[in-house]
Amino acid sequence: MNRYFPRVLLARQRRLSLLQQHIHAARAPAVRDASSDSSSDEEAEDRPPRGSNRNITSARSDLAVVNPSAAGSSLDLPAAAAESSLAAAESSESSKSLSLVARNVLLIASDEDHDWASKAEYLQPWSGMATEDDVIHVLENIKSPKLASRVFKWAARQEDFEHTVFTYNAYLNALVKGGHGSKARKIFDDMLYKECLPNIYTYGIVLRGLCDDAKTDAALELLQDMESKMLTPTTFIVNMLVSCLCKNGKVDAAYELYKRLSDECSLDRISYNMLTYGLCKADQIDRALAVFGEMEENAVVPSLLTYNGLLYGYCRAGRMEQAMTLLEEMIEGKKGSDVVPDMYSYNTVISGFCKARQLPTARYVLRRMIKSGCSPNVVTFNTLLDGLCLTGKLDEANAMFEYMVERNCEPTAVTYTVLITGHARALRIDKANDYFVDMLRRGVEPNVYTYTALIGGLCDANKVEDALEILKRMSSTGREPNVVTYTRVIGALCKGGQIERATKLFNDAMGSRTAKCKPDSYAYSTIIYWLCRQSKFLEAYEYFLRMVESKLVAKPHIYKAMADGLELVQETEKVERVCLEASAHGIELQQKDAPQPLNPHLPRRKARKEVFLHKWEITKRAL
Repeated sequence: MNRYFPRVLLARQRRLSLLQQHIHAARAPAVRDASSDSSSDEEAEDRPPRGSNRNITSARSDLAVVNPSAAGSSLDLPAAAAESSLAAAESSESSKSLSLVARNVLLIASDEDHDWASKAEYLQPWSGMATEDDVIHVLENIKSPKLASRVFKWAARQEDFEHTVFTYNAYLNALVKGGHGSKARKIFDDMLYKECLPNIYTYGIVLRGLCDDAKTDAALELLQDMESKMLTPTTFIVNMLVSCLCKNGKVDAAYELYKRLSDECSLDRISYNMLTYGLCKADQIDRALAVFGEMEENAVVPSLLTYNGLLYGYCRAGRMEQAMTLLEEMIEGKKGSDVVPDMYSYNTVISGFCKARQLPTARYVLRRMIKSGCSPNVVTFNTLLDGLCLTGKLDEANAMFEYMVERNCEPTAVTYTVLITGHARALRIDKANDYFVDMLRRGVEPNVYTYTALIGGLCDANKVEDALEILKRMSSTGREPNVVTYTRVIGALCKGGQIERATKLFNDAMGSRTAKCKPDSYAYSTIIYWLCRQSKFLEAYEYFLRMVESKLVAKPHIYKAMADGLELVQETEKVERVCLEASAHGIELQQKDAPQPLNPHLPRRKARKEVFLHKWEITKRAL
């Protein structure tokens, strides 16, 4: 909607401009060139007036005389480029109304085989001939914002030509459509500097550019500037700002804008729908219900989108009874004959019941959905499968999957990932592997999360070698393992006493600076934890330093284990470094677990052994 609305406005502006030109022509005295006196009246009737529309099919003959002063020169527009530009012009609906000047300027500017210096020389014969309407036509049909800028500047250099608010609007619209909202804002400031007063459409175009760039503060500032000039925002502008604010998480600002402008301008159903959905997404269901009440008071008829937004808000807030009541009313037709629940309505309510762990009610909604003639899609089944797997009802999940296949609903990678994750968590590795094989048999490509779920299940079942085989297969298929995948395998290797293989995998996969996968704090904590369990405190300290260099923060027990372990091997400076890093992140190491002083009544060797055992007990408790 945003990209087509300014075109309607520009059409209105062109009609107004043409009317002004006709009035001006009627008042101006008839002046004829001396060269035109020698032409006959029949020739004058056959010659099209400047700026008049000619049939687009005659453009091929116009190309031959498009630049009579440059005839025979090497600067002629290539025939192939002209033909392609003409074909593009013929395919455009609006190009049929282009004048001779506008059509040729557009053809020359759109030529991709010449630089702008050549184009500027080729446009020289048309200098002083382009009217305001010609410039608007060219700017509206040109696709490149860069070319639009050059055409705009070329027109400004013409003799007796001055840009108006209409040409500025066409130029700003070209910039915004090309994704240059910030530049459009600068051109708007330049427009004010040249004392060309903007109208409501100018503000609408620039606001659209700022909203596309998510510059909400600049958009609200421009809105205040518009209101200071006594221009009332249109419904389109309000909808655009409300949508932008809600998308960027500024729902309170959108609500305040709605309360402030609801009395000044008329709001339509789109305004209420966007604001209601934004409030529901921000967990402000009570405000959304208040807006819905004001919508009915203002005689704005709610649509299916309105009720779907309320269903989403109820489910997000956990108010499932109200969501179910509203859905029942929609099914029974109490909200209007045209408000019939669609797939999104049912999926929203089913997802809400699954998140609330009310699986029987979710399955009841599925039956109502099928009974009403609305066929469930793969999203519906994936939601139910996820709910069943999270609650440990794996047998019901298997039955639901078979029912899904019976209804000819093709499972996706998400479907298999949900099932594999559920069975892997329950250590039902054989069933998880069966789903993985069935996935490959159906031609569904596993994603990173599918591989990670299966590898995690194998690691939990102490099948590390099988997990490493799946990891190799994953890399061979072009799927790069992520940090979670590597961390699960590293943890399983360490747990199985293969600390050397674990550190080698860590260094090979995530240790180098050029590695695609970067370790996170959990990966570092895992390797440090198991190195400390193996009493390899100095090696653990090296990984600790790499973690600090990466500006990552570990759990408090990791700092405690490192400090105690390094103190056991009498590395005082390293202990101080660990304590400084811990305090820098607000982690206070407990002083009550400090090592006890040597007993002077015991032999020195036996006393050191006593201290070592005491510290090791502290370290094990910390880990």
